Amino acid sequence: MVHGLGDFFLDGFDFMVPTRRGTRLPGVRLRVRRLTADEVVPVGGMPALTVERMIADLVDLRIDRSLVAGVVRDAVRADRLVALDRLVAHLAMHGRDGRALAADLFEDAGVTVKGWSRWAEVTGPRYLDADHGPHHSTGSRQKDRYTF
Repeated sequence: MVHGLGDFFLDGFDFMVPTRRGTRLPGVRLRVRRLTADEVVPVGGMPALTVERMIADLVDLRIDRSLVAGVVRDAVRADRLVALDRLVAHLAMHGRDGRALAADLFEDAGVTVKGWSRWAEVTGPRYLDADHGPHHSTGSRQKDRYTF
């Protein structure tokens, strides 16, 4: 992992591209994703996902939850998780309850995030949907709470 977080053994390289492309390189996967400027940061001179977007991407890829929790743990301990609102918004993609999923990941990681309690209190029982902004949580969205 580019950010040096978590305990991963890479089985290949994933690159995000804005449009469908192919490659014949073994071990290289190209995934179509439209990223915004606030989802990308330079790491060692190479563009990479922000830590918050990377965590959501690992969830989207259905990576083992304990491995994702390890990334969250390392990110919190290294003070590299800096935008809670973006983390929740990214996690809320695909109709998930981003706020609840973030809370569950923090619990699984065994960490306390500075500002999380205050932030969660201010946002109340809402989740942030990356496509549509803040909404009140509904019971139908809760079914995906523990599903990756």
